[in-house]
Amino acid sequence: MLLVVIGVLGFILSIVIFIITRLERRKTLVLDLECIYSELCQKFESEIGECKDNMLLIRVLNTGQQAVVVDKNTFKIIGPKKKVNTYETDWVGLNDIPHPLNPGESFEVGIFENTFASYQGYEGYSEDIIPISAEVSDIQGRVYKTRLKYKLLLAVSAIEKGNM
Repeated sequence: MLLVVIGVLGFILSIVIFIITRLERRKTLVLDLECIYSELCQKFESEIGECKDNMLLIRVLNTGQQAVVVDKNTFKIIGPKKKVNTYETDWVGLNDIPHPLNPGESFEVGIFENTFASYQGYEGYSEDIIPISAEVSDIQGRVYKTRLKYKLLLAVSAIEKGNM
């Protein structure tokens, strides 16, 4: 009887270990949003020349155990009124995306803050707070989204992060 119980427990343990190893090997991208001031965007000077406006950056980090090929045409920054896609306006950093994005590697793409605000209906100075998020897909169609709640503070050009 003891051998049967040990055998059943061993079988259950092997199934649990199989499931855990599958979860560890899945593809995982973490997206983070950041607002940077014009003085900090030197890395994009080859694309845009001198940067005079603040930028919203999406930082993408591969935290999974497999390489991911990111589709550069699927980046979106989502506001309350409109999703701003890569084909609607100019983005920076799209040509510098590593193919494939290996585990532990990261990259950044961005859009000008005033461009995003104008797509949301804000022109000029505003003290409004805009909830925003971001998403991107890989070439197989799997969508990766930001995990935190972000708020864009237009008056001070800053992003506030919070938990979901």
